[in-house]
Amino acid sequence: KQLLKYLVEFEGSPTSDPAWESLQKQQEKVIQYLTKSKMEFKGKLLEFVKIEQIKASRVSHKENSISPLFNQVIDELCDTVTQSLPDYWSLCQAYLDGSLFPEVKKAPLVHQDSFLSPPSTPYTIPERQPDLEDDIHRLVGDVMELLSSIIRQYCITMDFKFNSEKDVEYAIEMVCKAQQFWTPPTVKRIKMCVERLLAINIPLPCVLCSVELVHDMQRLCVKCLFESTEVSIRELHSRENWEISQERGHTALPLLFQNMVLSLLSTVKEVMEPIRYRESLTQDSDINNCIQEMFYSVVISFADCLKDLTDIIESENGERESLALTPEKTDQTNVNTTKEERLVLILGNCRHTILTIIPTLLETFKSHGYISANDDTIDNKSLERYSTLERSIFDKYVNSKDAFLFGDILQFLEPTSFPWAYCNPPVSINIFVQELALKLVMAQAELHNIEKDLLKRIIGHLLENVTVKVCGMIAKVERFCKNGALQARLDVLACLLLFRNNMTTKCRATMEDTLSSIPTTGISTEDEAMLTMLLDKFKIENSVLLSCLDYSPEGDKQFSPGHGSGDSIGRRRSQKRLVKTKAVRSPPVQSNI
Repeated sequence: KQLLKYLVEFEGSPTSDPAWESLQKQQEKVIQYLTKSKMEFKGKLLEFVKIEQIKASRVSHKENSISPLFNQVIDELCDTVTQSLPDYWSLCQAYLDGSLFPEVKKAPLVHQDSFLSPPSTPYTIPERQPDLEDDIHRLVGDVMELLSSIIRQYCITMDFKFNSEKDVEYAIEMVCKAQQFWTPPTVKRIKMCVERLLAINIPLPCVLCSVELVHDMQRLCVKCLFESTEVSIRELHSRENWEISQERGHTALPLLFQNMVLSLLSTVKEVMEPIRYRESLTQDSDINNCIQEMFYSVVISFADCLKDLTDIIESENGERESLALTPEKTDQTNVNTTKEERLVLILGNCRHTILTIIPTLLETFKSHGYISANDDTIDNKSLERYSTLERSIFDKYVNSKDAFLFGDILQFLEPTSFPWAYCNPPVSINIFVQELALKLVMAQAELHNIEKDLLKRIIGHLLENVTVKVCGMIAKVERFCKNGALQARLDVLACLLLFRNNMTTKCRATMEDTLSSIPTTGISTEDEAMLTMLLDKFKIENSVLLSCLDYSPEGDKQFSPGHGSGDSIGRRRSQKRLVKTKAVRSPPVQSNI
């Protein structure tokens, strides 16, 4: 500033202004610094690309990130501006308001012969050009234009202008791979630079190009953050170790998904913070719509991850391939799970995501202001996508258990597998009923770690398939004799007894309709007593099996031999007469347990 005062007082030609020329030279010096940094950045980037190309030919080479180089250069460019422009702007303002010009004073009267005599005329202030303020704004704007063009060239358009096209392609590839790492600090650094200049009252038009650069960098940063997170979520199946979480019913995969999205939203919120200024700087109106679309894409990407994991398990070598996708620390991996158990865990993950994870993510997303609190569009679309996936996995699991349930006993479920038209009086429950109950217990044991609602839903669906098979088999029988009808009634009553606590309404109604359709011609009270005795004996011999199926004696009266038959025999029967009836002897039946 003192130097400028000397230049102001310097008497040159009437048309010259040394102080103004000095200010112009200082601006040119800043331009030279920025241009020099640009060329150095180009050289460093080319050198980095060359080295990485050489290393890439090595098998064991692990690619280094280009982020530190970008962060260093952006810091240098912004530091050059923030360290030089504030002082430069202060000098320009001092020059404009006249504070650099000395006060006009009369020359003191001194002897004319003295060599120290001052000029005979007092100092006069040179006239300033009327458009000088606009010229100063232009000088500052040129600096910001150059800064913005350099950053835009290397960060957005990626116009590297190397001599080799191969070097350009490799540089673009490396820069794009590391965008999610260097773009957030770049946005933050440019934003700080603009805020620093606005804080010293540099007019907004002078830095408007940098404000637009901030908005463009925000858009680029948000896009690459969402895209990289989506890719990482789709690859989460490689981190599945099949260990059940403490909450039961699912693994740690949904929590990993939630943490990744919450971290993403936190970073996006920081990146999208508007520039602090005395006036509100409006952002691009389309950016919120883009963020909503990208957020939805990220949310449903976990559904794609679960689907891919299901497809791997369903493949021909599913178990071997899925084990190959587990973490390197095999001591932390539950490798003893079967294909069906893994399907159940994926189903539990999907259900936990629907009930817990998605509401949490949507609540956080709405709290950041990207969507109104009453807008349920993303919520409904996401739930629809996950519900479709849940039904698909559910059907795959149930279909896999159908083969387990009916594989060995299909021969017993054919109408011709039993002589219904000419059989002896029943002495025990048919073998297929006990086999079905035993296998259902085994399927239920496989589901002991999932939540109760899902367990009830799966078992209920399996029982619907059991009902279809058993009732379908009985419906196809062409003719029943009296003993065949008794045997059929005994088998249906045993199914109602075994599965009553897990049956759906549809399943129960089908069983009761089948029971009513069995002929009752010739069946006496003594026959009903015999069926009751056989059912009681079955309960005693298979008490463990009944306890595994959540059997309780409170509902025994609902499944008596006459219940649901629709005939007069069932309506006339009384408990007192059944107790007095002579029991029919039958040989002991060995339990399959």
